[in-house]
Amino acid sequence: MSSEKYLKSSRLLTKGDFAHLKSNSSISKSKWLMAFYKEGFNNTSDSRIGISASKKVGNAVKRNRVKRQIREFFRKSKYKELGKDVLVVVHPKFYKDDSNSVAEKINNSMDQIFRRIPNG
Repeated sequence: MSSEKYLKSSRLLTKGDFAHLKSNSSISKSKWLMAFYKEGFNNTSDSRIGISASKKVGNAVKRNRVKRQIREFFRKSKYKELGKDVLVVVHPKFYKDDSNSVAEKINNSMDQIFRRIPNG
């Protein structure tokens, strides 16, 4: 059950973490999300994730809902063992298209992105 938790060690938290990721990282895109990724800063087998949703995405409730869904997908996925640091950026028009539910859009987009990331 402990592998189901989303620990602080699984998150990108500090300015240094984000700076490391922004320099010379690779990019994977889907319709609603973009991910910057590279080998983990600590060289462990566990992936760490950071999420960015600007005010253009929507109000605080909408931004936090998207981030919560992304964290939940990552927490339950097999991708958390790739050994990569990943920054997920939410597209500003995420809520403009009502074709699918939030969870469905997140799951489809995250699957597309992580399938394109080469395995460690």
